[in-house]
Amino acid sequence: MHVVRKNVKLRVLPCTLHPAPCTLHPAKTMKKFLISLLLISATLSSQNLREYHFRAGDKEPRLTLHNGAELTPEGYLRLNGLGAYAELTETKDLVLSDRGLTIIAIIRPAAWKDSVILSQAESYSLATTATGRYTLSTHWAQNPSAGFVSGKPSGTGRNWDFLVASIERNLNTADGINGYRFTLAVNGEYIAQREINNLAVTMRGDPILLGKGKIPFAGDIAGLHIYRRQVPESEIQKLIQECGVTITQTADGNRRNAAALAPMFTELAAKTTLPEAKWLLDSLKDYAANETSADEFGKFLEKSISAFEAKNAPDMVKSWNQDSRDIRILETPQILMLLSLHGTGTPFLGAFNRTTGTVLFPYDGFSWGMEFENMQGESFLLSPLTGEFAYDIRQDKHSDSSDEFTVTWKRPEFTVTMPVKLAGTRLEASLKVVNHSGEQLLTNIIFPRTSFLRLPGKNDGLVIPRFSGCKLDNPTNDLLAKRWGYPRASVTMQMTTYYDDQENGIYLAIEDPLTKTKFYSVRGSSGRLSQEWLLPVPFMPDAKSGGNSFDGGDAKAIVEIYRGDWYEAGQIYKRFLTTTPFWIPDIPRTSTPEWFRNNALWVMGFDPSSGTMPIEGYRYLNEYFELPVSHVSGILSAAGGRWRFGPDFIPRKDADLPNTLKEIHEMGSHVLPYFNCRLWYCGDTAEDENQWSKRGKPWAVHQRDGSVVTENYGATGIHAVMCPSTKAWSDKIMENVIMIAEAGIDGVYHDQLPCGANNLCYSTDHGHLPGDPAAWCSQGHWITYEQRIQEELRKKYPDFVHTGEEGSDPYLKCLDGYMTWRFGHAGHVPLFQSIYVPRIQFVGRGCFTHTSRPCSYESFYPKYGEQLIFGEQIGWVQINSLRYPSPMRAWLKKLALLRQALAPFMNSSEMQKMLKFQEPPEQLTTHWGVVPWENVNTTDKILHSVWKHSDGRVLVMFLNTVAEDQTVKPIGNIADEKYLTVLSEGQDARPVKQGTSLPSVTLKPYEFRMWLLSKQPPKEWAESLLPVMKKIATVMDDLGLYLNQPVDFTARKELDASKHEFIRIKDASWLLGANRFVATNLDFDPKAKPDNWAVATPDSVIYFGSVNFGEHAAVLEGEFAAYKPGVTVEVVNLTRDQPHEIIATFQLTPGGWYEYKTVLANTIRPLHGKLDIIFRVKGGNCNFKGWRIKE
Repeated sequence: MHVVRKNVKLRVLPCTLHPAPCTLHPAKTMKKFLISLLLISATLSSQNLREYHFRAGDKEPRLTLHNGAELTPEGYLRLNGLGAYAELTETKDLVLSDRGLTIIAIIRPAAWKDSVILSQAESYSLATTATGRYTLSTHWAQNPSAGFVSGKPSGTGRNWDFLVASIERNLNTADGINGYRFTLAVNGEYIAQREINNLAVTMRGDPILLGKGKIPFAGDIAGLHIYRRQVPESEIQKLIQECGVTITQTADGNRRNAAALAPMFTELAAKTTLPEAKWLLDSLKDYAANETSADEFGKFLEKSISAFEAKNAPDMVKSWNQDSRDIRILETPQILMLLSLHGTGTPFLGAFNRTTGTVLFPYDGFSWGMEFENMQGESFLLSPLTGEFAYDIRQDKHSDSSDEFTVTWKRPEFTVTMPVKLAGTRLEASLKVVNHSGEQLLTNIIFPRTSFLRLPGKNDGLVIPRFSGCKLDNPTNDLLAKRWGYPRASVTMQMTTYYDDQENGIYLAIEDPLTKTKFYSVRGSSGRLSQEWLLPVPFMPDAKSGGNSFDGGDAKAIVEIYRGDWYEAGQIYKRFLTTTPFWIPDIPRTSTPEWFRNNALWVMGFDPSSGTMPIEGYRYLNEYFELPVSHVSGILSAAGGRWRFGPDFIPRKDADLPNTLKEIHEMGSHVLPYFNCRLWYCGDTAEDENQWSKRGKPWAVHQRDGSVVTENYGATGIHAVMCPSTKAWSDKIMENVIMIAEAGIDGVYHDQLPCGANNLCYSTDHGHLPGDPAAWCSQGHWITYEQRIQEELRKKYPDFVHTGEEGSDPYLKCLDGYMTWRFGHAGHVPLFQSIYVPRIQFVGRGCFTHTSRPCSYESFYPKYGEQLIFGEQIGWVQINSLRYPSPMRAWLKKLALLRQALAPFMNSSEMQKMLKFQEPPEQLTTHWGVVPWENVNTTDKILHSVWKHSDGRVLVMFLNTVAEDQTVKPIGNIADEKYLTVLSEGQDARPVKQGTSLPSVTLKPYEFRMWLLSKQPPKEWAESLLPVMKKIATVMDDLGLYLNQPVDFTARKELDASKHEFIRIKDASWLLGANRFVATNLDFDPKAKPDNWAVATPDSVIYFGSVNFGEHAAVLEGEFAAYKPGVTVEVVNLTRDQPHEIIATFQLTPGGWYEYKTVLANTIRPLHGKLDIIFRVKGGNCNFKGWRIKE
């Protein structure tokens, strides 16, 4: 959520890795980023023990045995179920906190009953049930708002279970999420997961007890590990390896087949030389270990020896398929697939990537799963391997380059059908599940469920569709993300891509043209990358009966191999998008108002103050930037009085919109207000404010228990999430939008629309099936926004614009612009822009005002430079980051002037693949802020991009984002049929000879350059751009004027400098002509970092009030940053009855604009006693942190 109201004291934080929170643990440089995405760190009280460990065989285990609890000769803790329990010593600090909690137990229940394994009084418990399930709970009688999750592992009761129970903090203030996520995993398989919002947690700090409860636990514990944090996958795998007991596996009996067949496999391995044959043999090993008897399979292998002795792959395939009827190799020029035609479990025995000569996916690497409940509410998880599904395959079509077939799995309750097509580089499949039992309620289908082995390159990466796309390095080692929701900011597209530095790529997608609600998970460990999509299943109309089925419709699971990186994967996805109902085929997008398409710059938060709109401030910004500036301003109020995020809005009376809008339009500017299209205030005063029970509650999103989904926005109150498929809520959105349009406003910003949590609604009277994943978009927002707003309402208000927060697939036709203020997470790539620019405008990046986390000055330049380079409009910068003169403001001017000049070209152009360079560009690592965790980004110092116009012309842009010269040397030649012209700042156009190598690019600090390529000499095109190239050559020298802030001249503080401690800008009584922040900004936060700083303009004055200089002050010390030479800071005595004179002068030396230096100044004579003083700046701008008397 992004709020622009200035007069509301609301601290709005952008989202973490939530909604649909996650646990990510990647390696190397990405590790800090991903752990940050997990949690928002909290300041905790001093607590000692952060981990507890018990291992069988510990010489001095940290536990106390009671009532017959004992340690066996093997060192296991044995509890007899008759009252025996153990107390874990020194564990009172292992409380459930904002850092989360992880419990790992190696456990062997002696009997399944309703018993407590582990508990901390009134806080949390881990337990078993009589039905063979594990439960994780905060459920106590004293805690009415508790969390609970339950799951049944597959194959329990044979050996030891390796149980991982985790509780993660799920805090996303921007979207009103304040809760926890509960997860249970047994023997490497996630069996249950649940998110609980508004969860009350007790942290009493009592010792942890094992086995003590109303019904004591009976069984053995071989290991116990408790962490006051989330545990990365690598640590879990290490614990599994070191646990010292045999962990339960599925099909343990069949695994003995592998041992029986080992001699034959060894013999065959000695005969194989082809990579394809080695893959075939490895796939058969896995198959033998899971699916068949040793005797039968041994006889089968004896008949197939010739395939392993083949000298080439075609002969191997031919020989194998001649000898084998039941297990076939399907082939295309790029892929081999080993397929079992009938049996139990999975028919997908493996696939081979002929492009890389390596395994594409292993045994069961392409599969599905299902989650269902019985009528008692118990949940179950099945897959082809765990559910004993019998399968058969019907061949549908066959050619030399493709195969089409249908797999049918059956067991008494379910029939699963999967039509599959393997063609060229691509495997695609759809899924249908028929539920034959009225006693089973199907809740979720997991499809596709894939597993890839590590690609052969030295370096590899996974790009996930988080915001613009984020690249995670080394993803097959220590990566975990669980059920991120789509479509929203956390998952903006239905695809991922995995590739290496040799440009071997694997594209994975669930290509669903209706963009139904779904959830993405990924796990990387031990050289394997597993991904899956969870697809909710609509319930029966009464929301409780069993017998519901699943039909994926036109949605297809895709695995496609390719050559390239994230860009090529995006183009594969774009190929699918062109077939969807929400795609916009033509560019430029003429349905979007022309003023908006060509707009260059956005400013937010320049709101009404002191009863008026800041018209003269608007006018000055236009004069400084030399173009019309558009604004997002808090010009709406809540109709109920106190500010809420919905449902009723009215224009602010103090904005005087009829007159101010006239002036704003006359100067060429436009203004949009904040509006929320998702929430309805339902707090304590909701009945008086908006008649919640009558007008809102019936149309809110309802959970399965009938309660309303709510989100907590702190001081602004509890809000309900509204169901978009209800006509009542659609009408309310239309009512608000029409009100805004009739007021003469230029458009509206729809907060949370593309990014907020798309909760499943289980209401039985909203016109959709309960839990229908299509209710949010195709049955909801598409009707309101595409049909009613963009089609019907646009006829009446053709220049009225609609933008929304962030961006995701299905809202392309719903909106004209995506306000992507959080595009810029660590590892980000412009995948989303490469697909959707210019079919929708991108209009925002968050600045310093959006978080208290570190956000460095140097990050400003690549952050906003990316907007130009990646085809976006510039800005959405908060006015308090523009109020003062700075190179940052000049940088925005430069970028905006370029965007304005290039907009006609960019609105008809699409991003092309990035250039390659002889040497990698130098890189810049900075803190980007925006999100409430440490967000470190590494970007090329010279940003660049390539764009191709619909008429064939090509534009290449280069932008230096640092204060030093930089050079890049592109690889390639200028084609004979192309003409290249170089445009540099302040210079004439320079043609480059055809057929020569691409020229190197050397840029001065913050310099821009572009190449124009076309089939004919681009003379006219170049001439049209020369004026802006000459203008921007001097833009960085003009920092502009300061926009005034209120000054309280009556303030006069009493300060003490005699202790030689720094007196900071926050201590000053008042400032005139200098900017001091009062809200979060660069290097300042009122709570976290209160020692403010000031931007001081020439002749500005900073009054510190009455200062005690002690007995002898001869030298003053100050902290200043001066951008240009010749700046001085005078200390002037204003004390009553004393001379008005300069008592010290600081001579500043130039450096970086935010490069502070310590400067000394001698006083004209030793100072003493109390003096009223001002600091007065002369000769130019400077930044000022504070001063003191030097000891």
